[in-house]
Amino acid sequence: RVLVIDNSATIEDPNAPRLGGGIPDEASGLASIDFLKIVGNNFTEGLADNLFANWTSLTSLNLAQNNMPGQIPRSVGQLVFVTGLNLEDNRLTGPLPEEISGLTRLLIFSARKNELSGPLPTAISSLNSLSLLYLDNNNFTGNFPDISKLAFLRAGLDLSNNRLSGTIPLDAFAKTPNLRVLRLSNNTFSGPLPDLSPLSASIKDLYLEGNDFTEGIVPLEACTSIVTRGGEALV
Repeated sequence: RVLVIDNSATIEDPNAPRLGGGIPDEASGLASIDFLKIVGNNFTEGLADNLFANWTSLTSLNLAQNNMPGQIPRSVGQLVFVTGLNLEDNRLTGPLPEEISGLTRLLIFSARKNELSGPLPTAISSLNSLSLLYLDNNNFTGNFPDISKLAFLRAGLDLSNNRLSGTIPLDAFAKTPNLRVLRLSNNTFSGPLPDLSPLSASIKDLYLEGNDFTEGIVPLEACTSIVTRGGEALV
């Protein structure tokens, strides 16, 4: 019960064959599919509103690099067994729907490099199995999300290159002590830098530049962790 159509290897070749149009509405009937990967295509149509409604057995969905327009359908909330959701590098617009709160088993979520907008939904705080959250290079506005319940957030948090603003709570990272990658660059966050000391033993990559932070320091222990792990920092 696996479907893979992967043209990503030839995505830089304009003459390479790839799928056009979009995912047909009839695909909503794939109720028994477990793993779906359709990447590297040239779609001109968005996702049908009810596309995900019957995909209740699906555990992994990858629709990256399809040049796909449209919005993320609210039926995404029906993907209750999905642990990996990759929608990156498309032309998706509109908000990130609150219905993602239904994805309680989600470990990896990337919707980076799209045109998504609006505030980050409060539903993010309910995705308490998340290890990686990449929403960079969109047009999100509003405040830093509540990640106080995301204790398993380890692999990375990337919100860079959006239009997020406001003050980040000083204790924002108190519950994510194992976070290895933190990228908040090129927003308009202001006020004091949040307390980064909880990340001192784990952080590898740290990017904070391009904001309006008024004060704060990166702990020496965090700098040592970055160097020891061969990582990068730009603050």
